Formats: sequence, structure tokens, C-alpha cells
Amino acid sequence: PPAGPPPPAGTVGAAAAGNSAVAARTKKATEKAEQAEKAVQATITKVKAALAASKPAEELKELQATMEKEKMALIEAQKSTTQEVNEFRKLGNAGKQGVTDLSKLLPKMRQTQASAVEQINKLKSHVGPNAQKDSKESEAKHTKELEEGLAVTKDLTSSAEESVMAIATMAEPIMSNPPPEGSEDLTKALDEVEATAKEAQDKITEARKAITAKLTEAREFQMEVRKKAMTEYSALQTKLSDAQRKIMPFRTFKRDFQAKVKAKQALTEFADKLNTAELEVEKAAMMGIAAESGQMSEEEIIACQKVAEPALAAVTAAIKEIELKHKSAQSAVREELNVLKDRGNEMRKKCEGVLNTMKSQKQGISAQQMAASVVEKVTAAEEALSACQDAEMPFLKGIEVLPAEESNKAISDCETAAAKADAALNQAKTLIRTKQSDARKFPKELQEKANKELTQLLARADACGKKIADFKKETNDRKLNAIMAEAVEAIKGAEMKVKAHAEVAKVFSEDLNSVTEEAIKDAMEKAPDLEKEAVAAMTEAKKEVATKQREAKGNTAMTAMQKLQGRLKVANDELMKNKKASTYGDKLIKGKEALAEEMGNVDKAEAEVAKVEKLAEPVAAVDNPTDEECAELGDAIVSAQNSIKATSKSVESHLGVGVPPLKAAFSKVADRNKKVQERLDKVLGAGKKGLRERALGEAYVREGKKKTAQVDSFVEKVNEAELPFLKGIEVLPLMEATSTIENSEKAAQELQQSISEARNFIAAKSVELRAFADKEKTKPLIEELTNLTGRINGAAQKHSAFKKDTDARKKNALLQEAAEKISQAEAEVEKVTESTAPLDDEASEALSTEEAAGICEKAGAQAKLAQEAVDASRAFLTTRQNENKGVAANAETVKNLQARLSAASSALTKAKKVVSNREHKFVAKKLMHEVEEMMSSLESEVKAAETASAPLLEKGGEEFLVAASLRTLAVALQSYGKEKGLDLEGLFQEAGGGKAIGEADFVTYLEKLPEVIGHPEVEFNEERRSALAKLVDADGDGQISLAEFKAIFQLKFVCVTGISMTDVLQVSVSKTTGKVETGEVMEALGPIAKDEATGMERVEVKVLSSGKQGFVTLKGNQGTTFLQESSPFSDFCTSLDKTLEERTAAVRKVITFIQQKGNELTAHNTGPLQEAKAEINKLRPKAQAHAAELQKLKTKVVAAKKDFAKAEAAEKTAHIEAKERKEAEAILKDCNGQVDAAEARSNQISSSAEALLASKGEDVLKFETPSSVLEEVEKMVPEAA
Repeated sequence: PPAGPPPPAGTVGAAAAGNSAVAARTKKATEKAEQAEKAVQATITKVKAALAASKPAEELKELQATMEKEKMALIEAQKSTTQEVNEFRKLGNAGKQGVTDLSKLLPKMRQTQASAVEQINKLKSHVGPNAQKDSKESEAKHTKELEEGLAVTKDLTSSAEESVMAIATMAEPIMSNPPPEGSEDLTKALDEVEATAKEAQDKITEARKAITAKLTEAREFQMEVRKKAMTEYSALQTKLSDAQRKIMPFRTFKRDFQAKVKAKQALTEFADKLNTAELEVEKAAMMGIAAESGQMSEEEIIACQKVAEPALAAVTAAIKEIELKHKSAQSAVREELNVLKDRGNEMRKKCEGVLNTMKSQKQGISAQQMAASVVEKVTAAEEALSACQDAEMPFLKGIEVLPAEESNKAISDCETAAAKADAALNQAKTLIRTKQSDARKFPKELQEKANKELTQLLARADACGKKIADFKKETNDRKLNAIMAEAVEAIKGAEMKVKAHAEVAKVFSEDLNSVTEEAIKDAMEKAPDLEKEAVAAMTEAKKEVATKQREAKGNTAMTAMQKLQGRLKVANDELMKNKKASTYGDKLIKGKEALAEEMGNVDKAEAEVAKVEKLAEPVAAVDNPTDEECAELGDAIVSAQNSIKATSKSVESHLGVGVPPLKAAFSKVADRNKKVQERLDKVLGAGKKGLRERALGEAYVREGKKKTAQVDSFVEKVNEAELPFLKGIEVLPLMEATSTIENSEKAAQELQQSISEARNFIAAKSVELRAFADKEKTKPLIEELTNLTGRINGAAQKHSAFKKDTDARKKNALLQEAAEKISQAEAEVEKVTESTAPLDDEASEALSTEEAAGICEKAGAQAKLAQEAVDASRAFLTTRQNENKGVAANAETVKNLQARLSAASSALTKAKKVVSNREHKFVAKKLMHEVEEMMSSLESEVKAAETASAPLLEKGGEEFLVAASLRTLAVALQSYGKEKGLDLEGLFQEAGGGKAIGEADFVTYLEKLPEVIGHPEVEFNEERRSALAKLVDADGDGQISLAEFKAIFQLKFVCVTGISMTDVLQVSVSKTTGKVETGEVMEALGPIAKDEATGMERVEVKVLSSGKQGFVTLKGNQGTTFLQESSPFSDFCTSLDKTLEERTAAVRKVITFIQQKGNELTAHNTGPLQEAKAEINKLRPKAQAHAAELQKLKTKVVAAKKDFAKAEAAEKTAHIEAKERKEAEAILKDCNGQVDAAEARSNQISSSAEALLASKGEDVLKFETPSSVLEEVEKMVPEAA
């Protein structure tokens, strides 16, 4: 097309200028937004780090304030960006690029704002004791506000949606059956539709504004409420967007009506075609649903394809017709055509999906077998994992630490189950890898499906492996629980103590200006006690951790120990930091005083500078100020300079102190002082140079004269200080000499300081005067300062001579002090010698132990004082000796003092030896008395052990055999009662007619009992029946009452593995009421019963020590024994074993004591202690003989226990042996008669044949009746056989 006319030149220039302005504004808004965003992100990073490091609440509060401030800045940037976008939109095309660029910033800013709010909420939950409470209150408040806001916005949204639906309802009849074209009815109907559309549009706009306002309010909500608000309001916005989309065609409904009517007819035709095809697509989809449940059969796949393929062709043809119509359709119809096209595309996609599914199903048939074998292996691994879960059941009873035996068994079962599960898992994973390799040979689609299944199975295997790994880790953790529990508790206690100390000590690290002196003193009083408690707790925790570390084995245990060590280190570092801060107390108090003084000095300097500023104004205002004005100004400047310099020097000295709060406070003072100096420098740099130099020069001279006069005054003080040494007395008294020297040193120091200050001032000001411009006027001033320097140098010479004299006098005075100290030491040594005199003669042997001990104690205490005096004198004299090296005048004095000190030391050593000898006698005597007492106790220990063993060793445990028989009787009677339906009272009625049974009658009852109840095991001999009657008759009154009869059946148990106690028999519905500890004895309150659900035997008991009642398991379902039946013999053995161990330990203690004392005395080869050592060594064999006796007794007890067990077993089987014996006798009765007859016939045969058999040689020929004898014998042999 031909180009239009060019725009006016002014228009082009304006557009260019507009674009440039938009770009500049866009850049500025972008920079502002990015700056606000970066600031927020930086603070978020700090907040996360602070929360991770558990920083103090004060620091978190500061971060919260910063975060709030930067969040508000970000909100402001967001608002300004939004305003810019709205302004750019008004510019049309000129602002289009600005709208695009700035719109990209808004989502990121909203996201950053959400992150900031999230971090603020986290900080709020960590700050302050009421943070959680405030958070909950805030959450409740925000929830209520959200509910109210949602109610309003939902109503507005619903109203807008209903309006849109009403428009569609109004338009549908008009579209379906339109009135005649141009008619009044048509015009009226179209106007109503457009009016209703406008009303609906207004409602949508109103709802959007309300939601936008509520979203803005929701950004300030608590995090969880805010998330919910964002979700709800976003859903409402989506609904409004849908409503807006639906209403758009109705806004121009009247204009597009005729086109819509024509298009609707065409749309109806297309819709009918799609409806027809859709039925076939849905039919195919329904047939393909079977694929969702698993693999389809081949017949199902073919049938589905026969339906889906024609349906796909019909849908594709309809879509082509719609696309063709779309090219020539008006805009009013295109949207509805697009809807139909989208519907057709969805149908085509659905149909293609069905066909693809069928294709995958075909391939799946061939791949089905591949997964089956893998599933089997993975299932086996999962079953093995289930076995692991069964193995850990003992740990899931709610008892944190199981008893040792049960825990060890459970852990062993867990480890075994874990090993099996590992093996099964490895087999499954190996097979999966093999099948994955095989799947590569399949077609691509089938390969993907097979790999997907294998991947799922691998995921199952991995999940199983993770659970197995977790299970193994938990098993290892359970091993550590018992070991770590005590250490963890100790560390918790230590951390609490450290925290308490930190709360008090934090005052030492706070800003010095915000802390009162009372708060520091209060903290100084509390901190030491809290520190001791924290140190003690830390020491205890370290001991616990060290103990557990020796027990810990393996990487897991070491890792756990390292974590505990880490916690200890953190607590220890915190304690050390606070301990160091606590040492600042005195310095802080003094520092506050110094700080107040220095702040006063700065105030003074500020006032003086203000005075200088005030005086400088009139001087600078005139050409020739008066001498008085110049002098006053100069003096004020010098005074201000001196104040600033003095303050600066003083503050510098405080800045060197290593106390952070003090350093920070004095740094602020130093900054103030620098600002005062800057003000003074500003005055000095302003005004007329000549007048300023004149005023300053004269002021410098006046100040120099003052400082020189001050030096002269200190020279006079020096002269006065040395007057006592100039009276002619060669040696002053020590106190006077010491006082005079102190005064001299102080005067010399003051003079030196005054000289230094004067010299420094005059030298500095001389240099400054030489730099003045008017040399003629400054020359006399410099000469005056030079004269003052000469006077100061003279004072310096005087100071040097005086200092030298003072040093010499001080050395002499210190030697005087050394002599007095040695005299004091000699006096103390003399006291020791006097106190030991009663111990160093023959009469000392007559002293009693108490008298000798008293003298030794007194002499020892005095010797200690004397030794301290000698040591102090020696140290003092050594220092003086070093000071006087090269001083010939004092050499002889030092030598004499050393001789005196050596003599005193020798006398002290001699006196201490006397005390030591006497103490050795006392110690030896006391030691031998203690050893003899312990030796005398050995025999009683052995006798006590023999007495305790007597029932077993001397009596063979007869009383315990009787008790065992009583238990056998009880079991038999209970069995009989159960058969006959008799309770204990019924049995008692049967035994004695319901009345008390005499002992003789009870013996008779026992005699008949085996036959009556059919229990041969209660067939006791006469002696045992009598013993049983006496045992049952507990009160010994000769009568057995019902209570005594019931006591026969009373069961007692002892806990061998800790177990919980429940309220009812069934474990599944029970509640734990307590725990029975190992070693506790219980009395059964009922018979042993079986919990049908678990198969475990349980019994209701009463713990004798505490009175607790409840149901307890006898033996666990994994074989763990919790309760054992208590018998008199087992109770006796437990008590006996304890007694023997106690006696053995007592004997061992004596032997150890004797060995220890013998070893301690090894170094003593002479004197009383050597004699005691020899006597103690003689007692060793005797003590060891007693130990051997106890060991022999313990061996006898072990053998006797075995014999008792055999006897008890023999009695339990005696009735069986008796029965077998009777049966054998009945069997052998007939056999014995036959054997006797056979033996008689055999003897008869032997007698008849004896004469013939005895004949030999010719005697046989001479035998008269050999044939008769042979015939007789042959007759008898068959009878004998």
C-alpha cells in the first residue's frame, strides 16, 4: 500500500522525548526495586543464619526490626512500580515498553515480600517469652479476619457468576428461536441482554477490587493463615476470570446477533457430527478402561481397536470441516468454533490414547512374564523386612530401655533378621539388573514399559532397602540408648546451668551507658555462685561423657559421642566467654567512673572552645583589637588546647583496656573530643592571621611561664622531701626512712612529669612560633621561651642528682627491712625449738599419746609459721642481694644477713626432725592398732559365713526338701480340685470336715491322700508326712486352720527381667500401671492364666515391697523369662550367695588394706615405721589363710547345691521308681518260682552224675551202674529245660 504522509516534525520530536522520558523513569523504578529487593534478600540471609545458630533474643529482635523496615521499603517500591505501570498504560504505545519491563519486576517483588513476611513470622516465634502465645493470638485474629473477608468476597463472586449465568439463560431462547428481524421484540430482547451484561461486568469489577484489597490485607497475616488466604482468594480470582471470559461475547451481542444466529446453525451441525463420533470414542475408551486394572486379553484388545479406529477417522474429518469453516467465519463465531475444535482435538487425543494403550497392552503381554519373577524376589525382601519389624516388637512396648537380657536378645534377633533381609534384598536387586539388561532387546515401547515396571520394582526394593537401613540404624541407636542416657541428661543439666550463668553475665557485655552500677554489682554477686554451679555441672557432664566414650564402640557410637562432645564444647565455650566477661566487673565499675570524668572533661573542652568561638568574633571584627582582647583570646585558645590534649591522652589510656564495653564507650568519647578539636581548628583557621598569631604567641609565653613556675614549685617539694636525710643522722629508723623514701620518689616523679610537660610544651610552641609570618614580633617571644628552657634544664639536673641519692638511700632502707625480717624469722624458729623441747629428752617416753599428739600438733603449726618466715626472708634477701651487686659499701651487710638466715634455717630443720620422729611413732602405733582391729574381724567374718551355710552343709537342706514336697502336694491338690470342681475351701472341707485339722489327723490324711486323689507323687514316708504337718501349722498350735491350709497353695515369684504391670489380663486392651524391677518379690493373687490373643501366660500379683497390684507376663512370646517361681531354697541360695560375697569382700578389703599399708611403708628403712612395716608383713599370711577358708567354704556350698538338686529330683521321681519296682516284682514273681525249680532240678542232675563224672581211667571201668546213672540223668534234663 502507498505510504501515508509523514508525521509533523513536532510530533516526532515529542514522541522521541516521550520515549526517552519513559526509559529514564523505567530505569529509575527498576533500580529502586532492585535495591529494595537486594536489601531484603541480604537481611533474609542474615536471619536464616541467626536462626540456625540460635542467636540471642536481642540480636533476633534487631534483625526483626531491620526486616520490618526493609519489607516496608519493598512495599513502597512495589507501590511506586505499580503506579508507574498504570501511568505508562495511559501513554498508549509510548509507554508500552515501560509497562512490559516494569511488569516483569512485580512478581519477583511479591515473591521476595512473601519470603520477608515468612522470615518475620519465624523471628516472632523465636523472640520473647510470649512469642508463641502472641503468635497463636495473632493467628486466631487473622483467621477470623480471613473468614469475614472470604464471606464478603465469596458473596460478590457468586453474585457475579449468577449474573453471567442469567445472561446466558436470557440469550439462549433468542438464539434458538429469534424474533423476526427488525421487530420491536427483538430490539427489546437484545437491549435487555446487553444491559444485563453491563450489570454483570460491574459486579465482576466490584468483586475483583474487593479481592485485591483483601489480598493486600492478607500479606500481613500470620504465615499459615496467609497461605490459606492466598489459596482461597486465588480460587475466587480464577472464578472471576472464567466469568469475564463468558461475558465477553454478550457485550456486543446486539451488533453480532445475526452473524451469531447463522453461525449457530453451522455450529449445531458440527456439534451433531462430534456428538455422533463422541459416542464411539467413549465406547472405545470404556472398552480400554480394562487396561487401567492391568493387562488385557488379546480378544479385548482387538475388539477395542475395531471401535476406536473408525471413531478416530470420524473425529478427524469433523475437525477438518471446522478448520475450513474457521477461515471464513466472523470473529463472533470463531470462539465457539475454537471450542468445538478443542472438543474435537480432545476426542481425537482420547481416541489416539486408547489406540496407543492397546498397542502397549499387546506389548505388555510379552513383557508380563518378565516382571513376575522380579515381583517374587522383591516380595521376599519385603517379607524379610516384615520379619525385621516383628523382631523389633519388644522395643515398641513403650519402655525406653529394655532390661539387659531382653534387650540383648531382641537386638540379636533384630541383627539376624536384618542380615536375612539384606540377603533377600541383594538377590532382588541382582535379578532386577539382569532383567533390565534383557529388556534392552525389546522394541522401544515395550522396553519403556518393561523398564518402568522394573523401575517401580527397583523403587520398591530401594524403599525396602531404605527401611532395612533405617531398621539397622535404629537397632544400633537402641544399643546406644542405655549408654548415652545418663550422659545426655548430664549435658542437659550443664547446658541449663551455663544458660543461667549467661543470663546474669550478659550485663558485662552490654552498652556501658545503658547499664547501671547497681546492675553490675548485682551481677558480680550472683555470677561466682552460678559459675561454680556451671563448672561443676560441666565437670560432671565431661566425666559422664568420658565414661560412656570408653564403652562406646563402632562408627555410630563414635558419631553420637562426637555430637555430645560438640554440645559440651559449645556449652564450655559459652561458659568461658561469660567467665571472661564476668572478670570485667571491677573494671566496668571503675570504667564508668572514669567515663563520667572523661565526659566531664570533654564537656569542659567544649565549653572552652565555645568561649574561644565567642571571643574570636569581636577580635576578628576590628582591625586593631586591644591587648586585653588578644590576651584573653590567646589564653582561651591555649586552655582549650590543653583540655583537648589532656582528654585525648587520658582517653587513649582507657582505649587500651581489653574490655569491649569500656572500649566502645571511650571510643565515643574520643570521637566527641576529635569533633571539639575540629571546632577549635576551624576557629584557628578563620579570621586575620596577624591578629591570631599575636594572640597565640603571647598566650604561649604566658603558659610557658606558668609551666616553668610549676617546675620550680616541684623542685622545692624535692628539697623538702630529702630534709630528713640531711640532719646528720647516718641511719634513720626504718619506718621514717621508708616514709621519707616514698615521699622522695613521689616528689621526683612529680618533678619529672612537670619537666616533661614543660619541655614538650615549650618545644612544640617554639616550632609553631617560628612558623608565624611576622618574624620581628615573634623573635622576642621565642627568646623568652628559650630562657624558660634554661631554667627547666637546671631543674632537670637537680632531679637527676636527687634520684640517684634516693636510689642509694632506698637500697640501705631495704637492707634494714631485710634485717628486721630475719630477726622475726629467728624469733619464730626459737619458738619452734622451745615447743619441741618436751619431745627431745628421756621424759618424753612417759608422755601419753594424747599429750604427745598435742605437742606435735602445736610444734608442727609453729614450724609451718617459722618456715614461711624463713622462706619469705630468704626471698626478700635474695632480691636485695641482686640489687646491691657492685655496691661495695653494702656487701658486708648482705653477707652477715645471709649467715644469720642460714643459722635460723638449720635450727628449724633440727626442730622439725624431732617432731617428725615423734609423729612417726604415733603413726606407727595408730596404724598397728587399726590393722589388729581389722585382723580380729576376719575370724568373725568366716564364722558368719559358716553359720549362713549351715542349713545346707550340716543339715543337707532337709527343710528345703520338705518345702519342695509341700509344693508338690499343692500342685496335686489343685489338679484334683480342678477335676472335681472343688475350690480351696472345698478341699479343706474334704480334708477335715471344714474344721481345724489336728497335726496327727493331717498326717493320716496325707497317708491316704495318694490313693484318694490318684496322685502317687504325694506318697510320702512317715517322717516326711510329720514334717509337712509341722510346716503347714505355721503358728505351732497343733491345729491347721483354713488360712494355714490355703497358704499351702500361695505362689511367690521373683522378677528376673524388668517387665511392665498392666490393669487387666489381655495385653491388647490393657493399660500400663507400673513396672516391676529385677529382684522384686511378688505374691500371686490368683492362678496363672493364658492370654489367648498372644498365647502368653500371665498372673495377677502383688509386689511385697511396694504393694502395687496388677497383671504380669511370666514368659514373653520370644522366650524371654520375666518371672521365676520363688521357693524357700532359691530364696535361701540368693541370701547365702549375697552373704558369702559380702564376707569375701570384707576379707579382701582387709588383705588389700594390709598390702597397701605395706607398700606405703616401703620407703621407711629405719625407725618406728620400719618396725610397723615388718609387723604388718607378718600378718599377711594369716589374712590370706582366712580368705582361703572362705574360698573352701564357697566350694563346699557349690557341691552341696548340686547334691540338693539331685536329692530334690530323686524325690520328685521316687513315686515313678516305686511304681516301676512294683510292676517288675509282679512280672518276676512267677519267673522266680520257675527259676527256683529249674535250679533244684539242675542241682539234682549234678548230684546224680557227680560220682560218674568224678571217675577217671580204670575207675570208670570199675563203676557199677554207669548205664543207670546215664538213663536217670537223661530223664531229668528235659524236665530242667
